[in-house]
Parts: sequence; structure tokens; C-alpha cells
Amino acid sequence: MASAESPIPRERVELGRSLFFDPRLTIDGNMSCSSCHQPAFYGTDAHPKSIGVQQRPHPRNAPTVLNAGALNIIHWRGDRDSLEDQVAKAATSPITSGQPDEKAVIDRLSRVTGYAPLFAAAFPREPQPAIVQNIAQAISAYERTLLTPSLFDAYLSGNQEAMPPAARAGLAKFINTGCVACHNGVGVGGGMYQKFGVVEDYWKATGSDPIDKGRADVTKDPADLYVLSGLDPKTDLDTNDVRDLRLLLSKGGKLLLLDNGTVSPILFPEYVRGSLVATEGDISNMDVPESPVFDGLAPLDLRYFNNDKREVPTVCKVALKVRQDDHVVLLAKHVRIHGYLSGGMTERAQRMEKIQGETVVQVDDHDQGRALLSTLLLEKGTVDPVAGKLLANMIELLMH
Repeated sequence: MASAESPIPRERVELGRSLFFDPRLTIDGNMSCSSCHQPAFYGTDAHPKSIGVQQRPHPRNAPTVLNAGALNIIHWRGDRDSLEDQVAKAATSPITSGQPDEKAVIDRLSRVTGYAPLFAAAFPREPQPAIVQNIAQAISAYERTLLTPSLFDAYLSGNQEAMPPAARAGLAKFINTGCVACHNGVGVGGGMYQKFGVVEDYWKATGSDPIDKGRADVTKDPADLYVLSGLDPKTDLDTNDVRDLRLLLSKGGKLLLLDNGTVSPILFPEYVRGSLVATEGDISNMDVPESPVFDGLAPLDLRYFNNDKREVPTVCKVALKVRQDDHVVLLAKHVRIHGYLSGGMTERAQRMEKIQGETVVQVDDHDQGRALLSTLLLEKGTVDPVAGKLLANMIELLMH
């Protein structure tokens, strides 16, 4: 998978393949890229945590190199800018390579017979081509050729019979269940960050040790740590919690609060004065203002929220009543309850006026921290692709 920034000429690919499988560049001469990215295991090593040089453990397992050229996130926590950056840093990693610096890598390379003509052919315009940056470009060029075209690709290209009926039925289920909210794009996933422990405490449920802070260790951004949903103010929130969360924001932290019509007024009494609860038979919807939380969504998409059924709203059970303030930005303008309302036109119109509120609100806490307050149900965001897109947009907005 070549690009203008990352070409893959044949000579460079051949050099990269040799380097990828060559263990002689590492400190003890017994580990290569292919030690952790084995073809027999589909570009991984089948270990929970990969083992580097001198039996040093990696903090995580090795992601596959197959189709890695199509990814915009490199490494599980996104701490590399590109494939080239990943290879260059691996060359002097104390776990992956063990070599102390780039000079040690090049000194070892210069003692391996046969590489000089390969580098000259791969980088013909450079007088001294055997450098770590070119090692990274060559290995990355090889990795960009490791693509796995499938029947699904043929299906997407227009061949409707490429996949058997069972597979097409599975695809429909995959879409309708909401898997596509996260598993989308050219690689059917791998294009966004996701938090562990959205539904329950991941570390308690798995007993994993030590706790992996993931991307938070890279960004040092509290937004990567604090997503709260469905808090009960009677059991899950006390004055100390309120103090700690407001302190987090005062230090520039970020908070995403979901499914919390009762907690938002407690945390932000100066901005949120209460909430409105929809009654049975009401249908909840969101208007689409000029708001980044609706990026990639069309008005017709929102019809899917409640499947046009007579039911208590399944996307947002409540709407927030928000005070106008310079620190408050209304991102989802209001919930509009419509249909199945008793009374005449005038009575219904009056009732609608009384039950309008906000479903996504941004609070900039005195230009320091930022919070997004939403009444979106977290469970809806995990099974409904439209709600999932809204949730992803909210996270993206907080991250930037």
C-alpha cells in the first residue's frame, strides 16, 4: 500500500524483507522483527506479552503487521507517528533491539556482508545510504506490501456473489447490531481509540496486573482516564467526589458524563438547573444543529434512534435544563418529544414547549478544563451505530 509519502519501489522492498527477517542487528544477534511478527501466526507471536531481547518482556502483545500500512494508529496506544517512526525507534529500543544507539546499529550492519549493494540499489541518490532512517523506510516499505485481500474486498468492489449467503447474513447482523460503530474503515477497525471498562471495571473483571493506563501514559491527558456513565447520586457520588471532579477540571482535565440527568445539576449547579424526564409513549429525537457531535451524521440517520416504535426513549431518557452562560455551549440543541401526545394541536404544542431540553452540553470550566454532559445512554452507544457515532464524536471533541 504505497503513497506519495511512502513509496515502495521493488529494491526497497527487497532490502526491507531481508532486514525484517535478519536477527543480526540486535544486541545478541538472535532476535529479528519476525520474532514477534511471525508469518505462521498471522504477523503476531501468539503471546499475551511479547518477549524481546535477553528475555525482556514487552508491556503488551505484538499487533499484527498484516495490513499495518492501512492504519493511522500505530501501536496499541498510538505512541508512534508512522510505520517508519515505529521501526526507527524499535532499532534502539532496550526491549526490541537492545542496541544502545543508532551508531551501534550501523556498526553492526556494516559488518554484515551483502547489505552495501542492497542499500545502494534501494537509495541510489544517497552517498551514505546505510543509516537508521533508511532501515526504517526499507522495512516499512516491505510491511506495506503485507496486505490480505479477501472475499469481502471483492464484495465491496461490486461482486455481490463473492461472499456466500451465510457470510452476507453475518455482515447484515454485524451492521445491524452496531459493530460498525467501532469496526469500520478500510481495515474494518483499528482507526480509533477505545476505553477498556466502559461497561464494567475491566481491571476488576479480568484481574489484570499491572493496570495498563494505555494512551494516558502517552498524552498525559486526564481525558484519557475519566469517562463516567449512569452515576446514582445517592450511592455513587458524594461531596468528595464532586470536589475531586471539579478539581480535575480546574487543573485542565476533561470529563465525559453520560446518562446522568441527576448528576449534572449536582456537579454543575451554576450551569444545569435540572432535567426533564420523558413519559411512556414519547419518542425522543435530537435536532441537528451546526455542531461537531453530529459530524458524519445526516438527519435521516437519527430516525434509527428509536426504530420508530412507541416506547420510552431508548437514546436519551432525560434532557437537561441549562442556564445560558458564556461557559456553556449547547451541542445538541434539544430533545423534541413528538407523536403519541394526547390533546389537541394547541395542547400538544404547549406540552412540547415545556419538555424541551438539552442532550449534549459542553462546559468550559473557566477556560481550564472541559466537560461534555450528555444524557445519551451508554448501552445505546454500544449497539446502535448512529448513537455509537455520536459517542465517538463526543470523545473526539474532548480529545481535541
